[in-house]
Amino acid sequence: MRLSCLLSGAFVYILVFSQLVLGQNSYTDSLQNRLNTAHDSLKIRIHLELAYEYVDSDFSKSVENSKQALRIAQKRGNKLAQARALDVLGAVYGYQGDYSTGLDYKIKALKIYDTVTDLRGEGNLSNNIGVLYFRQGDFNKALFYYQKALKVAKQLQDSVLISTYLLNIGEVYYEEGDYENARKYEKQSYDISLALNLYDNEAYASGILGKIYLQEKNYKRALKLTKGAVQLFRQIEDVGGEAEYTLHIAKIFQQQSQADSALYYAYNALSLARSLGAKEFAKESYLCLAQTYAQAQQMSEAYRYQQLYTQVKDSIYNENSAEKFTQMQILYDTQKKERENEILRKDQSLKNETIKAQQRITLIVGVGLGLILVLAFFLYRSNLYKQKANQTLQLKNAEINQQKEEIEAQRDAIELQRNEIEQKNRNINASINYASRIQNALLPLDRNMQAILPKHFVFFQPRDTVSGDSYWLETKGDKVILAAIDCTGHGVPGAFMSMIADSILNHIVLDRGILEADQILTLMHLEIRKTLKQDLTENRDGMDLALCVIDKTQKTLDFAGAHNPLIIIQHGEMAKVKGDKFGIGGMQLEKQRVFQKHTFDISQPTQFYIFTDGFQDQFGGAEKRKFFPRDFERLLFEVHALEPQAQKDRLHQVIHDWMGKENEQIDDILVIGVDCEAL
Repeated sequence: MRLSCLLSGAFVYILVFSQLVLGQNSYTDSLQNRLNTAHDSLKIRIHLELAYEYVDSDFSKSVENSKQALRIAQKRGNKLAQARALDVLGAVYGYQGDYSTGLDYKIKALKIYDTVTDLRGEGNLSNNIGVLYFRQGDFNKALFYYQKALKVAKQLQDSVLISTYLLNIGEVYYEEGDYENARKYEKQSYDISLALNLYDNEAYASGILGKIYLQEKNYKRALKLTKGAVQLFRQIEDVGGEAEYTLHIAKIFQQQSQADSALYYAYNALSLARSLGAKEFAKESYLCLAQTYAQAQQMSEAYRYQQLYTQVKDSIYNENSAEKFTQMQILYDTQKKERENEILRKDQSLKNETIKAQQRITLIVGVGLGLILVLAFFLYRSNLYKQKANQTLQLKNAEINQQKEEIEAQRDAIELQRNEIEQKNRNINASINYASRIQNALLPLDRNMQAILPKHFVFFQPRDTVSGDSYWLETKGDKVILAAIDCTGHGVPGAFMSMIADSILNHIVLDRGILEADQILTLMHLEIRKTLKQDLTENRDGMDLALCVIDKTQKTLDFAGAHNPLIIIQHGEMAKVKGDKFGIGGMQLEKQRVFQKHTFDISQPTQFYIFTDGFQDQFGGAEKRKFFPRDFERLLFEVHALEPQAQKDRLHQVIHDWMGKENEQIDDILVIGVDCEAL
């Protein structure tokens, strides 16, 4: 499902305000300081922004700021601000999983929106109420509010919102098993998203259509749509969506009994889930791995992943139980008071019953004597049963001894298999190490790079022994061609793609003499699709790439990028030149893929950087988040005045400290910096 925004439409107008304090060290502290001098209207915005900031770190502060905004809005009689505050308050409770309380606040907000003129707010809120009902499994109510939101979006003629709400309606029909209506709405959403380049909606619609075709056993169609969704999620850096639908690909292969492919995608989904800390996706990945190994008759692996699935499932249950404890405590206190009143009422009743009880004692004593006789009889019969049980136990012990011998035999067999696996692992590692030597031999030699680019550095830190990232340098006349390449996948699959990239670049530049940056990328795209037969197969592998052509005579720098950007610094000012929003190879939705060339004058002092996404996507720091592009760009600007080797050392130290001891490297890292002064 898709929400109109993170915490509904109430935060849309806050984003403008947030720019006022963006550069300060502590965002929340600066907002708190603003409260002291702000007028009431601004205070409402600040409190709602604080509610947003605390939503995933301090629930009580998030609630208190939302309520404070509501109180100020009520005091001023501002109906629209009241609706927005109630909307945010409902979203905060919904974020904590308290959907019932969240719905109460959101429905109150909706009633206010009905009395004021804010169609967009009403539509966003209706959609988000539908989301809360959807998460509770109340699909009828979810559908009602989604359709209400769609009606508003059509009144506004807002194609983006129409695409989102069509997507959500289609997902409801899918969950209800109405695949015909589900397909109709998801197809409408997909067509609008495709026309408007709404990559996130396009990805979700494609993924849900894939689920529908899987239910209908149309595996080929399901696989094509789901792989397309995963590629789009990867392009827009939506790791959650990529994890969910990578796991769905594994399930498609699992249903076709293609264990190797199912395991490959299940492990990828698990890796993504771990990088997100998403236990639900990790749990489902473990289950898929266990089922696939069982399907392949590899029972020891199936048992291991079933155990991991159970552990994660139990941990999720325990966390949910802890979240419910506070609500249970409140309920307990109320019930305790009621019980105390009940005890007082029963005290008088107990006195009356005491008299009657004494009258019954005589009767009970008589009955008790009779029960003793009956008990003696049962004890005698129990003794007979015990003797028979002992005989049965002896037989069971004999069976257990036999089973013990069988287990020991199985243990020996497992030991033998383990030794075989260890030997295979040694062979595989030897092959990978040999492949690494081959890959390194294709990279430009350090001395050659130093001769061509006297002032430069290359910070290259592969995640595995072999890498999906690589770089390429050649000269042709007075022109220098430099590329930073990020291929699909890591390890061995990525290394294969990097070797293909090296070969194709050699052919285009050295053999055919093509020296225009945009033409080189266009021809690379065509060659990749041709080499991998992507028009005829399901293969969607490719690469992102930043490519520079330096003309030492004309003192110009040409840049073209497939997703990846260029950072250039001149006169102490830094500029970011984005690459085109598509890669080399892979899925091609447009009729013809054409790349754009950007030209710069480097007769003045100039430094530039090209890189892959490994550095900025690395998780770490106190908050266990990504490094993020803005922080990476700020770092490059901080170090650009240093000598190249000092810049490289600084980058290495920063990423090492960022990862710490708890975070594994999740991707290959490549950063190339060049000072054009010495050219």
